[in-house]
Amino acid sequence: MSADLSVNKEGKVEMFVAGEPAWHHMGQRVPKPVTWREAAKLASLDWDVRKKQLQLDGVVVDSWGLFRGDDGRFLSNVGPVFEPIQNTKMFEFVDFILQAKDGAHYESAGALGNGEVVWALARIPEDIRIVGTDDVSKTYFLFCNYHKMGWSAVGKLSSVRVVCNNTLQAALREAGHLVKIRHTPTAEEKFLEAQQLLEVSRNQIKDLDSLMNFLAKVDLDMPSIGQIINTIYPEIKTSVQQQSKARTVLDIFEDNDNNAFPSQRGTAYNLLNAFTKHTDHFATGIRMKADEDEKKARARNAMFGLGESLKFGVLQTIVKVIGERNLASVDTDLVSKF
Repeated sequence: MSADLSVNKEGKVEMFVAGEPAWHHMGQRVPKPVTWREAAKLASLDWDVRKKQLQLDGVVVDSWGLFRGDDGRFLSNVGPVFEPIQNTKMFEFVDFILQAKDGAHYESAGALGNGEVVWALARIPEDIRIVGTDDVSKTYFLFCNYHKMGWSAVGKLSSVRVVCNNTLQAALREAGHLVKIRHTPTAEEKFLEAQQLLEVSRNQIKDLDSLMNFLAKVDLDMPSIGQIINTIYPEIKTSVQQQSKARTVLDIFEDNDNNAFPSQRGTAYNLLNAFTKHTDHFATGIRMKADEDEKKARARNAMFGLGESLKFGVLQTIVKVIGERNLASVDTDLVSKF
């Protein structure tokens, strides 16, 4: 199917989502986040993985395979030291990493293909929330497990709500640290590292929340906006392309998402959002292949290519100009963390 979601032997799509329905309107939907036991049942992931030595014409060979325990479907060839991380164990690990045993925080879970890829997405409370508005960026902890050779399980923070293969890939490509857990008998040692990573990342989110709320309170004057634009587009006087980019950014800045959040109009946060929106939705992506689709190139560029570097550079420039022009008192200790 188009979302590449797994379907079990009863014909049930192996996925669930909490809250708003997924774009494909498949799987099971519940009104609010659930515990891992409920998530495993809703997503039909309560099956185990069995590792068996393979045979050829009745003769045992030096090769092993992974099979679903519920219907016997073959998942992958693996090596002798490969130790599957069971689906239920995946949820237990997430609760362990979040230090929230049996917490009702799972917003989605599912399987792809025949079940060789499974994921669990848990909401964590550290959001970026602009005070006085409904402007909120949600944060999730994603655990993606692979029942196949050559792929490590992955744990990371993400702002992407995973409901299919495409959104899973977007979350995995998203900027940010991740922990890879190999399928070996020592895999559980890595979960301590993942827990430490999550704690560091949570602190970074809190710092970013403070910085974004600071920017939302700083009104920019025209000289400051001009200095920022000229810094980001240093050849604007001679480059038609940079002039076009600057005009688009300023149009987005003025529009302010159709003035969805009036208190943000004219602020440094509004300008940062304008640059971000331009990078994610308007900027031309650098194609890695001649036949690569422009939208895919732009998305890749925004997530982990030059676009991500540009957005970070814009943030640094805006903060620097605010300090140089004495528009507001800048917390240098906070800014230094970025």
